[in-house]
Amino acid sequence: MAKEGLLHEIDHSKLSNLKNMLQGVMNQPYDKGNRYSIPYLWGATIIGYNAKVIKREITSWDDLWLPEFKGKVMLPNDVREVFQMALITLGANPNSTNRADLERAFVKLQKLLPSVRVFNSDSQKQPFINNEVTIGLIWTGELDNAIKINRDIRAVFPKDGAILWVDCVSIPKGAENIENAYKFIDFLMRPEVAKVVAEEFSYSTPNKAALELMSPEVRGNRLMNPTEVDLRAASYQDDIGEAVIMYEEYWERLKTGK
Repeated sequence: MAKEGLLHEIDHSKLSNLKNMLQGVMNQPYDKGNRYSIPYLWGATIIGYNAKVIKREITSWDDLWLPEFKGKVMLPNDVREVFQMALITLGANPNSTNRADLERAFVKLQKLLPSVRVFNSDSQKQPFINNEVTIGLIWTGELDNAIKINRDIRAVFPKDGAILWVDCVSIPKGAENIENAYKFIDFLMRPEVAKVVAEEFSYSTPNKAALELMSPEVRGNRLMNPTEVDLRAASYQDDIGEAVIMYEEYWERLKTGK
């Protein structure tokens, strides 16, 4: 959106609460210097599974390809997340724009397809709660909420690397109420507000001052506050430019079985 001139450049001097933000979440490759976006929540896409059904240890993305999970796997309905996972298993750049890498990922994903019960990016917790699937890719917040309902569900940060993402707020170019937009963004960065937002949705807060207000139980929740070990091999999604067309081409072929 920034490249297309659709976003208003953010004046950081108008955000008094910007000082509360964790530097590890700021200044990511998709928006160096946070010129156009301010983090709101962040999280990871990891593995969830039902331990009542699956008795073996689950450690990596490659476990999804085990034949015993045929018809029991959930994948997000998201080309980037699915291909990023496959690229990680191949030891390739998770944000590769190389056609040869995508071809290899496509071939590997074709082998996974018979195991896929559903592509879901709407309410990912529901197929787990309804016992429609036993294992799959799932966002940390959705997984945390699923576990609160079904204690048999487990979380795994894959040893080969979780997928990280950041939800951000931006101001559209040509917005009529710029000053109110700044006030709202600054409001979201108040520690007490950021705390409520994170706890309501079970995602990680990028606000270090909000973390200090949380109870020890919440701070110790690995899905809301992953450890360095959990994220040791994790990778962010990056802007892949025109290569998105190539991704969409492979995605269409994968889902139509062509």
